[in-house]
Amino acid sequence: MADELDREIERAFEIGKDNEEVIQLAHNWCGHLKVVKSGGTGLIEVQTGLPIGMRHFECQHAVAGGFAGMVMRDIVLDFYDRNCVGCKYRVAVRLPNLSQLAGERDERNKRARDAQAKSLPRFEGCNREADGTSYETLDWEQPTNARDLRGNRQVRPGTFAAKWGSSPANRKRPRNLTSHCQSTTRSGILRNLRGI
Repeated sequence: MADELDREIERAFEIGKDNEEVIQLAHNWCGHLKVVKSGGTGLIEVQTGLPIGMRHFECQHAVAGGFAGMVMRDIVLDFYDRNCVGCKYRVAVRLPNLSQLAGERDERNKRARDAQAKSLPRFEGCNREADGTSYETLDWEQPTNARDLRGNRQVRPGTFAAKWGSSPANRKRPRNLTSHCQSTTRSGILRNLRGI
């Protein structure tokens, strides 16, 4: 039981050190950005002086609210995405700042997208099967009903393969691709492009 308590105290201490760094990066990003405590103060926070308890970010020019929580890294990036990107009232303080966290996150997301794209079944350019059937791969974005944090409609990247037969008359690219094309999603379900 004492070991478990020691692990929890160590975890809270690590969260506090990370929060301290994130709060400093947020203050360096803009002079208007404030960190507001959203709850009580725990014994570990009192003893260490580290920001361990619940907090959230505020700005007088923010157009959207944010979340409160104990781990500030995700909370500050959410606030940044909702309010700081493109803000004309920003008062830059110094480097390093939130652009460092946002850049790291964007790089992680790019690597994850690249890894996902490599795992998708794709044909390279225009290929010919053994039976003479040709495929041409084109990239596209599939609209979804989901909305991002700003209310914009989200899209999901994908590919579709245009397929036409092996007879010489059908080897030309068809005029109406929607009648010939099917998309392959990650789950392997084939859908007709006509619904896009």
